[in-house]
Amino acid sequence: MLKAAAAFIIASTLVVSAISPATSLENGGRIELDSPTRQVDTRVGSRVTARVLGSGVLSVWVLDPTGPGTATVHPCGSPPPADETTFRLTSPRDMKYARFATSESTCLTSNVPLHVIVDRAGTVAPTPSATRDQYVALTTPETLWSEASATPQQTIRIPRPAELSDTATAAVISRDAIAASDRGFLSAHSCDRPRPMVADVGYGADRAANVAIVPLEAGADLCVYAHTPVHVRIKLLGELAATGPDATALPPSWRYQPGEFPGPSLRSIVPERVLDTRIGQGRPGTSKVEPNEVVELSFGDLVGPQTTAVVLNVTVTETESAGFVAAWPCGGDRPIVSNLNFVAGETVPNLVVSKLSPAGTICLSGIARAHLIADLNGTYETDGGLLANPVRPTRILDTRQAIGVPTTTKLAAGQVLELDVVDGKTVPEQAGAVTVNVTATEPIARGFITAFACDQQRPTASNLNFAPEQSVANLVTAKLSQNGTLCFYSLVDTHLIADVAAWYGVEEPAGLIDLDPVRLLDTREAVGIPTTTKIEARRFIELQVAGRGGVGSDALAAVLNLTVTQPEDRGFVTAWPCDEARPTVSNVNYAAGETNPNLATVKLSADGKVCLYTLRRAHLIADVAGYFTDEPIDTVGLALS
Repeated sequence: MLKAAAAFIIASTLVVSAISPATSLENGGRIELDSPTRQVDTRVGSRVTARVLGSGVLSVWVLDPTGPGTATVHPCGSPPPADETTFRLTSPRDMKYARFATSESTCLTSNVPLHVIVDRAGTVAPTPSATRDQYVALTTPETLWSEASATPQQTIRIPRPAELSDTATAAVISRDAIAASDRGFLSAHSCDRPRPMVADVGYGADRAANVAIVPLEAGADLCVYAHTPVHVRIKLLGELAATGPDATALPPSWRYQPGEFPGPSLRSIVPERVLDTRIGQGRPGTSKVEPNEVVELSFGDLVGPQTTAVVLNVTVTETESAGFVAAWPCGGDRPIVSNLNFVAGETVPNLVVSKLSPAGTICLSGIARAHLIADLNGTYETDGGLLANPVRPTRILDTRQAIGVPTTTKLAAGQVLELDVVDGKTVPEQAGAVTVNVTATEPIARGFITAFACDQQRPTASNLNFAPEQSVANLVTAKLSQNGTLCFYSLVDTHLIADVAAWYGVEEPAGLIDLDPVRLLDTREAVGIPTTTKIEARRFIELQVAGRGGVGSDALAAVLNLTVTQPEDRGFVTAWPCDEARPTVSNVNYAAGETNPNLATVKLSADGKVCLYTLRRAHLIADVAGYFTDEPIDTVGLALS
């Protein structure tokens, strides 16, 4: 399936020489392909920090570093450039790949010991020759594929690109492996030939990109093999041919370079429990967390140097009195915000998006004795995930009204509801993850809901916890199955509602700028509003978000923890961009006298405002944790050079 691509990421990261195919005054070039041969493999000895790689068409692997670091491929007669690097390494399990075409002797320099493998697949002459080929670049790279591989060990077949000339001997393609949930590899080959028993790009949790030179017979299609499910983006950069506009041209290679790139993007994972004080996980001992005790939560290999923020489902249970829990990046004082509010005996979850401290940790603390549980649902990475597309809140599931399901019956105890999230309208086919507000209502007993990608095993985690006849909402950011579905499991019979707030894809515009949490609204104290009166029933207020609390004027959406307190009857709160009509959705549900929080990802109006409506008279509180923007940021990212 051929997919068109938006221009944003292409413009910001894919910079190649704009040369249209044309006839050269001189036939030939500098490249001659041949069968791959292994030139270097340090695994037979010890790890190295420097190594001569040689010249030619080189496939270079670095693997098994002793720790985080960087490694750079450069001409042997020159030191590594200060403004770019070839490999960024995050853990001892890393395995990274790059391909180069060079006539110079090249060397690798690393600041951490690692193993190096080099395969040579051809030679590159210093000067053109009539017996060799040259690289002919397209004026504009052409996207051939930009979607997830559907199954493990899948071969993606792409019809021979029309942009290739009849005389092309090889296609030069760029491949991105993005938002992988597991380690794997890609290999490319002509579909009329067997798949080679070698990989030519390896990937893990972060993004991996390479340039491949794939020999193609006339009329042959292009095949790319994916070892594990991963979002793959394939672009045609050009071809090898005997003639062209520049007989000295060579294919580009990917490098990490400073520049302007999209903001941090989402890497959604199968929820993984990182804290459970009941069993001593993530904190020594099995005692409850005492009032004002600070739990510093670290994430090990689940985060790396490119991780800026984490997405956690935090649950408080076995509470002994009313109170709240706050989350923030460790290293500073506890801010005047809250993420969870509860009374004695409750089990309350809430999604938390938190900036990481420089040490890669977040802190949790409350004012009442209780147990704490935290499940990691995803991370935001400066390089390696899916970018956001905030949307007007839209209801995609309501079992009470047969929205998203064929009947109006409750989700039965122990059963799984498979929701087709991708509808081609609100959520398009290229979506790899979504943020939805999930509400359980009219449950017949105490229970919980778990949301997960339908092609993965149900995790040992919960997203909502509820008591009989409660209406409880919680925001969920979850990876979609390869078929665009999201599954919901319920422990007991209950109605279920889901409202989508954002979806995430490779070519989408917005990255997350994480913030230290800041209170933007508190109607009890005239924060964000001129009076200390409650919001009247069936009324709404306009909250200015952009330009306050660190939120940029270019913000498209905000991550807000919304809390309702002292409501005078059962009701709900709805948040939406003020320049649109109020949607038929809810963000927070409450009963009389309750204090209920819920995280919300809310699209902003053109002037940076969010409207908040309450069904019943109540006080409202809003704390901001970050915002989404399509403006690029100054960072280090992958670019072709």
